[in-house]
Amino acid sequence: MSDLSALIQQISRGGGVNVHYQPIFEIVDGKLHVFSVEGFSRGPKGSEGASGRALFDYVRRQHREVEIDRACVAAVFSALYLVARMVPVTINVHATTIERDHSFTDFLLDVCRFYKIRPSDVIVDLVEYQKIVDHCRFTRNVGLLKVAGIQVSIDDIAHTRLEIGALIEINADFYKIDAAVAALAYRQSESRAAIETISLVANRAGARVVAESVESSADLDAVNGLGVTLAQGFHLAAPLPATDLMTFLTRLKSGDTDER
Repeated sequence: MSDLSALIQQISRGGGVNVHYQPIFEIVDGKLHVFSVEGFSRGPKGSEGASGRALFDYVRRQHREVEIDRACVAAVFSALYLVARMVPVTINVHATTIERDHSFTDFLLDVCRFYKIRPSDVIVDLVEYQKIVDHCRFTRNVGLLKVAGIQVSIDDIAHTRLEIGALIEINADFYKIDAAVAALAYRQSESRAAIETISLVANRAGARVVAESVESSADLDAVNGLGVTLAQGFHLAAPLPATDLMTFLTRLKSGDTDER
C-alpha cells in the first residue's frame, strides 16, 4: 500500500488531516477587516499528502472525493468551531462531490448543529477539477445548499468549466479569482480586463468577488482599484493552525497588529 493510499484510509476513518486556516479580508474605507476564514486540509507534515495538490490529485484518481470531502469538512470544523462562531468559514468541496452526494447538505447541516454553527456562516467553495456529468443533478444539489441557508462560492471563476446556464442557476454568493489572474492585475491589462468582467458579472448576479493569492501591496491595490473588496493571500495573512489563528484574530480585534 502506498503512503497516499494509507493516508486516505486514515482520513476516511477520521484522522490524518492537518488543517490550516487563512483569513479572507474585507477592505472598508481603506482598512482591513476579517470577513471569513478558509480551511485548507492537508496530510501530516512530511508525508506525501502534505501537499494538498498531491493529496487531492490522488483522491480524484481513486474517485473518493465524496468520502474524503466529508472527512475533511468534519476536520475543518472540529478544530475551528469556536472561530466559526466569530466569522464565517469557507470549506473547499469538489463540485463532483456535490453532484454525486445527494445527502451532502444534510451532512453539513448535521455538522453545523453539532458545533452550534449557523448554516449562513458556512461558505461552500466549489472546486472544479473534473467535468460535471449531470448538470441538472449538480444544480439541484447546489440548490439544496442554498435553501438551507449555506452560502456558495465558485473557485477559479476565470477557468470554470460550468456551462453558462448552470452558472446562472447556481446563483453563487461569491466568485473567486484565481491566483494567476489576481497576481498579474497590476502588470497586465488582460488580467485587469478579466477582473473587471468578472466583477461586472458578479454585480449583475448579486455576488461578490474574492481575489486569491494577494502577495504584495501592489496586488492588493490593483484588485481593490478594480472594485474587488475581498482578498486573501500571504501579504495579508498566511494559513495558520487553529490555535495560532485564534491568537491572530484576538490580536486583530484588539488592534494589536500591524496595519497592511
